[in-house]
Amino acid sequence: MENDPVSAFVVLVILPVLVGVAAEALFREPRRASLAAVIATAVVTCLAVLILDRGDSWSWIAGLMVLPLSIALAVAATLVCDGRLHMPPRHANRHSH
Repeated sequence: MENDPVSAFVVLVILPVLVGVAAEALFREPRRASLAAVIATAVVTCLAVLILDRGDSWSWIAGLMVLPLSIALAVAATLVCDGRLHMPPRHANRHSH
């Protein structure tokens, strides 16, 4: 992944989103899908960092350091697919004048 922003983008953004979508498609229940997305994203991200790093400039610790971003994207993708991120309409406060 040395000086390759495309590989970093794929590992940090695209791959976690795909894992989240796949987890939602597989489990169809938000709690289980989110848990599966977290576990799978952690494994996939660390493995991708190790596999794509030919020059030994990254280590598995670097993979752990970027996990919060990857996990957040995977869980967000799971919730978007489930429809949980849709905010309900706000009701007008009757007491405010």
